Amino acid sequence: MLKKLVQVLPLYIIALILLPQLAIATVGYEEVGQVVLHGKVTDAQTQKPLAGATVSIPDLKLGVITDNEGEYQIKGLPAGNFLVEVKYLGYATATKSIALKDNVTANFTLQESATEIGEVVVTGTSKATQIKRSPVPIV
Repeated sequence: MLKKLVQVLPLYIIALILLPQLAIATVGYEEVGQVVLHGKVTDAQTQKPLAGATVSIPDLKLGVITDNEGEYQIKGLPAGNFLVEVKYLGYATATKSIALKDNVTANFTLQESATEIGEVVVTGTSKATQIKRSPVPIV
């Protein structure tokens, strides 16, 4: 009897260690991928849809591009609070903190923004100057 108990005891110990881990993994798996975020991105002044705007969730490293109607949809998101960013060329970036539960609608309106980039300096040299600077004689 004692010999059988000694043989079976390691199996019970392994089961006691692994079962809680399995339960935690199962709960986490059920929560991931259940949330859908969708909405529309429009111009603040004209209310026209902005096709091609980038909607992203930096924490999850996920993003999509809006369609021709300015609509987007991101599926398979985990529940939680996340920062959502919307970017479009010529417009100021919009950010919102959104609590993701079930299906969430988040619409964004973007303000036009003129961005000034640094100056570009173009320099060139003539063929004669290149020949003078060359250490190897060019015939």
